This record gives sequence, structure tokens and C-alpha cells, in this order.
Amino acid sequence: RGSVGALVQPFRWKPEFRRRGGGPSSRLDEGRSFFAEAQAFVELLALFHTAPVICLALIPNCIHRTASYLLGDSHHNTSYQWGHSARSFDIFAESTELSVDALAEASKAFGYRHSPHYQYCAPIIARMAEALARSGRFQTDDRILDLAIALERMYEDERDRGAIGFKLGTRAARFLETGTEDQERVLQDVQGFYTVRSAIVHKRNKPPSAEVKEKAFSKGFAVARRSVVKLLQEGYPSDWNTVVIAGAEPSASKPQGGDGKT
Repeated sequence: RGSVGALVQPFRWKPEFRRRGGGPSSRLDEGRSFFAEAQAFVELLALFHTAPVICLALIPNCIHRTASYLLGDSHHNTSYQWGHSARSFDIFAESTELSVDALAEASKAFGYRHSPHYQYCAPIIARMAEALARSGRFQTDDRILDLAIALERMYEDERDRGAIGFKLGTRAARFLETGTEDQERVLQDVQGFYTVRSAIVHKRNKPPSAEVKEKAFSKGFAVARRSVVKLLQEGYPSDWNTVVIAGAEPSASKPQGGDGKT
């Protein structure tokens, strides 16, 4: 009913001749390393589409029927394993068509997978992909909390606690933008996102509406995605405390609250 695709890895095989009474038969590679990389690519596709990309099934050792006969099997191998998020997949949900640009961006980011920068960002990317795939009664709240964890993983310095929304906002603004107006916009987006996140966690004042939550998530996700891309390309600053907006103070900006009032 929607957009369905496959990631495949061709492999070659050859008959094996063993001495009588030799050791146990060697098994074909189960493809675990390929499945791990395929999952990483699926997460990047979700990241750049800003939409859930669900792993429905893993199919190991899929070989041609003729090869099955040569191996002594009377039928083609059709074994498979459910993907980790397949059972929560809603087949009636509206799907997103594949974007050529998003595919290109995911492929480029995948090229960094062996770098130290990617190894650090991998859990962050996975968390963001999981956020997009959240379902259930509290899916919007869960997405925001997942995204908050991702942003804190990227921008928070363990030595520097307190005023998390402001500090993450200033670091993201300075890291992503150079112009004052653009930096202020990023700062406002992150602080607004954290205002909604705090309302969800601490249940302060009037709960934010569904519309406010979705808007906050959208803006926060855009900041997080841009951050991941730049971190993969350039890595982290040696000290986040040096990445601030000159002259900025926590009271300089008034983030939007959950009820739409400053």
C-alpha cells in the first residue's frame, strides 16, 4: 500500500569438497555485518526524509532456486526474520515517496560510517530515527523526549549543567550559523522546543496543545538534523563552552511557552 524497497548485498558462492570424516560443514555467512550496515542506512534514510523508514524483514542467504537444487535442497530458501519495528508498522498510514535528494544525502552520510565522527553520532542518529517511528497514545510526547536526548547528547557538556535549553540553543546557533539573525532564530527554536519538553516532563502550567508539540518537534528536528550533518563532516569543537553567542544571556531571549504566551 505504500513505498516498499529493499537493500541487498550480492554474494558469490562455490561448492566445497571436504574429506570424509572431516569437520562440521561450514555455514554461509549469515550477513550480520551487512544487516547492521543496512539498519544504519535505513536510519539515515529516515533522518533525511524526516519520516519513519521501517525495517520490515531481514532475509539471509537468499539464493537462486537452481543453486538450492545444487546444494541438495528441494526448495528455495525463504527464511526471514522480522525487523525490530515491523510489528508496530501501520500498513494504512500514509507513506512518504522516496526523495532522490534525501537518498543522495543519506548515501553521502553513510560514506562517513567508518569515521570516529560517525561512531559517536550513530546512537544519536538511531535515536532520531526511532523518534520518527514512535506510535501509540503518547507518540508525540515520546518523539519530543527522544529528540531532547539526541540534542543533549550532541551539545551538552557534562561539566556544565543548568539552563539546558539556553546553553544548547546558544551552542547550536553558533555552531550552525554565522549571522546574528540566523543565530537568534536557531536559539529561539531550541528554547521553544525545550519549553515544550519541560512542560511534558514536569507538567507545569497549561499542557501544550498537539499543534504546539508538533511545531516544536519539527523545528527541533531540523536543528538536530543539520547538526548531525555538520558533525559528521567536521567533528566536534574541542570545548563546547567556547561555542557561544557573544554577549548572550539566558534572559536575553523569551521562548514561547506551551500556551503560546511569552
